[in-house]
Amino acid sequence: MAGFLEKTLRSGADILERSLTVESWSRRRGFLQKTDPRLKIVMLVVLVLLCSLARSHVHLAILYATALLLAVLSRIDPFFFTKRVWIFIPAFSGLIALPALFLTPGSPLFSIGPMTVTREGASTAAFLVLRVSSSVSFTLLFALTTPWNEAMQALRGLRVPAVAVSLLAVSYRYLLLLIRTLSELLTARKSRVLGRTPCRREMDFVSRSAGFLFLRSLYIAEGVHMSMISRGYTGEPSPAEKERDGGGDA
Repeated sequence: MAGFLEKTLRSGADILERSLTVESWSRRRGFLQKTDPRLKIVMLVVLVLLCSLARSHVHLAILYATALLLAVLSRIDPFFFTKRVWIFIPAFSGLIALPALFLTPGSPLFSIGPMTVTREGASTAAFLVLRVSSSVSFTLLFALTTPWNEAMQALRGLRVPAVAVSLLAVSYRYLLLLIRTLSELLTARKSRVLGRTPCRREMDFVSRSAGFLFLRSLYIAEGVHMSMISRGYTGEPSPAEKERDGGGDA
């Protein structure tokens, strides 16, 4: 359980670090950095749909190679980009694809003890991993080359409802705040504990921490809502936003 707490703390710090790294990549003078964010959103949706509809390993490999090429043209370090994509894949799609190696019927490829990996199973697992890696690559490209405020403005330009955009903006900002709160909570816990503690006490601490974060999130949400109401928020776009949107159409 102590190892779980350490990993959680490192993950929170890593997320905060990545949020700062994204801004540095988005300020570079690359191909995607110069592209209109609205066009990038449309192309992201199209490319992810193509990844979902692809029925061939070759097609997915071409899409993944396209993502790598766009990363290079956008002056993103290929090693950094590939590492970010393939850290995500083993943790999620790899676990999902693993049973397919043994459960898919077909001709035997090789054996691991009592279990046999089939050729069809390996093909199915590789297809799933390629599909996820391609989709994640295009999503990561958009995140690395588009500042968050420009992405929000682009969504408004594409006529996404103002309430949805405001919800995304507030969620992004206060999710980082909750992650920082979790990091501070775990650091304070570690600084006050000497030696190893029983597993039951560690589990009690984790459950209390989850409850504390839940209550903290409710407190923040209520405070933010009251602050917005006190400043005239009604749930509808302000006159300035309406005028700006109308000017954009003109």
